[in-house]
Amino acid sequence: MRHFKYQPLVVSLLLCFSLNLSWGQTKINRNTELRFMGNITGDFHNDPMGMLQDFTLGIEWWSLLGEPIEMYNIKWHSTGSYRVNLKGKTVIISRDMIAKYPDLLKRFDNLRPSKMDLVVYGQCEGNTSAVKRGGAFPYSAYYGKGSAYKKNGQSYDPYTLSAHIVHTVHDRHMLFSKSGKWGKSLVPESPKVWNEFLNWKQRTSNFIAPNTEIDYLVLNKTVTKYNSISKSQQEDLDKKLEYLFNNTTTMSLNVQVLKLEWPETEMRSIAQLYDEYETGKTPPSPLEEITEAKKKIASQTKYENNDFWGEIANVKQLETEIFQAGKYKGVRYKGTNTVIIPAKYYAISEVYDYFVVSSTPETTNKMKEEFHNHSVLLDKNGNIVISEFFDYASVDEGNEIITIMRKKNISRKRMVVPNKKTWTPQYERKPGSVWYKYDFDYYNVKYSRQLIYISTRP
Repeated sequence: MRHFKYQPLVVSLLLCFSLNLSWGQTKINRNTELRFMGNITGDFHNDPMGMLQDFTLGIEWWSLLGEPIEMYNIKWHSTGSYRVNLKGKTVIISRDMIAKYPDLLKRFDNLRPSKMDLVVYGQCEGNTSAVKRGGAFPYSAYYGKGSAYKKNGQSYDPYTLSAHIVHTVHDRHMLFSKSGKWGKSLVPESPKVWNEFLNWKQRTSNFIAPNTEIDYLVLNKTVTKYNSISKSQQEDLDKKLEYLFNNTTTMSLNVQVLKLEWPETEMRSIAQLYDEYETGKTPPSPLEEITEAKKKIASQTKYENNDFWGEIANVKQLETEIFQAGKYKGVRYKGTNTVIIPAKYYAISEVYDYFVVSSTPETTNKMKEEFHNHSVLLDKNGNIVISEFFDYASVDEGNEIITIMRKKNISRKRMVVPNKKTWTPQYERKPGSVWYKYDFDYYNVKYSRQLIYISTRP
C-alpha cells in the first residue's frame, strides 16, 4: 500500500507544472472582423550579451479572399547594460556608467537587435462538427472526439477543434525600434500558400512540454516536399490548412526567441570610446558643450516687442486627409476638392510627412504570380520619394525611420539558402537619406532592405 502514499503529491506536482506552463499564455479570440489580434508576452530568454530584458510581439492574422494575411509589431526592453569582449576581456557597459557622456548615452539608447527570429506556439480551440456514426472525419487528428448523441433517430459523434500550432516569425517581418518603443509594421504580408503559414500539429503531440518543434506530426510540408507533390495534392493540403484556420475561434499563444543578434561592432565601439574617455586618451565629445549651450539659450528671455523683429508671419500650412471613393482611397487637401493622390489605391497609410501607398489592383493582378504586396512612398505633395516599388514597409514609433524592403530579382524556384547580410552604415541623417542598408537572400530571392531616415524634426 506504500505505493499509493505519495500519489496525491505526484498529482499535485504535475498539476502545478502544467499550470506554470500555461501561465503567461496570451488568449486571443477571433474578433468581429474575423481577425486574431493581440500582444503576446515573450518567454524568458537568456541573452548571452545580457541586453534583452523582455519583449512583446503584436500579431494580426486573418484570411482575405482565401489567402492568409499576417502583420507584426514588436516592443522590447533593455536591461540597461550589456557584456562585450574588448581586448580579450569581457567588460560590462551600463547606461548609468556612460550617462556623463551624452554622445555615448545617445548611441546606447539607439541600440536595437540587428536580428531576432521568433517562434509563436500554442493551442487552438474552435468549432464543433457532427459526424454520423460510422462516418470518417478527415480532420480527426486535430479535433477532440466527444460523447456520441442521437438526433432524429441518427447517432452522431461530435468533434471539436483542439490542436497545436507552430509558426516561425523571421526578423524581416518586423521593425525593431529602440528600447521601450513599438516597432510598427504598416503593410501586411501574405504567404504565397497556406502551407507557408501556421504549422498545425496533431493532438498526439506532447501537450506538456513547450511545443515548438516542427516535426513529423505537423500537417504542413517543407518547401522541398511541397514542391515535389502534384498540383492537386498541393491544393488539397492548402484547403485542409485553410479549413483548420477558419474553424478556429480561440488561440492561447506563447512566443520564444529562436535567434538573437546585436550590433556588436557598435556596442564594442561604445565600450572602447568609454575606456578612452575615462583614461584620458580621447577628450570627451563636444556634445557636452552643446548641451550646456542649449540650456543657456533656452533660459534666455523671449523677444516679444511689438515690432518687425517680434512678429512672426502667420503662414497657414494646408493639412491633408485620406478620403474614400468606393473601395479605393486617395489623398486631398483637407476641406477642399484638390486631389493630391488619385483614389485608385486599396490602402494608404500616413507616416509623418509621407504616405505609404499600396499598389493598384491592376498592378496587383499583374504581379500576383510573383509578389503581390507592392507599395510606393510618396510625400505630402504626391511626389514619389522612393522611385521603385517596394514589397514591405514599416516605421518605428517615433516616426523617424521607415524600413523598406525590395526584392532585387525574382525566381520561381523557391529553395532555402543561407542568409547573407552586409550592413552598410550611412550616418548622414537628412530626410529621405538611407541610414542603413543590407542585402540578403531568402528562398533564392535577393532582397535589399533599407532604413530611410524620414524625420524632419530638429
